[in-house]
Amino acid sequence: MPRLVIALCALLLLAGCRSRVIVVSTTNTGPSAIHNLEVQYPGGSYGIPVLGPGRTHEYRIKPFRPGDLLVNYLDATGTANKHIGPALKKNDEGRITLMISDKDFKWTASITNE
Repeated sequence: MPRLVIALCALLLLAGCRSRVIVVSTTNTGPSAIHNLEVQYPGGSYGIPVLGPGRTHEYRIKPFRPGDLLVNYLDATGTANKHIGPALKKNDEGRITLMISDKDFKWTASITNE
């Protein structure tokens, strides 16, 4: 019986836990592929070798400290592009949408911090 009570208490504690993450959705809105796309955020980074025209890639991030989202990539001509996205903090959660082409970079964010 005591083991059952301990197991139930542990399940109740775990049921209240959730991971606060931000879903980053990156879409290539241009007519040519984007190469060597790197997204840096406070506490980590990830890369996408090639993002073809009209393609979308989603990734979940978890910022560990305050800082900006940084995006680097090579456009169709091989030109390096660097952009700053939204400011992030520890425990942020929500969604960031990046829209990238060889001539334009836009982002929208819906982020909360509770």
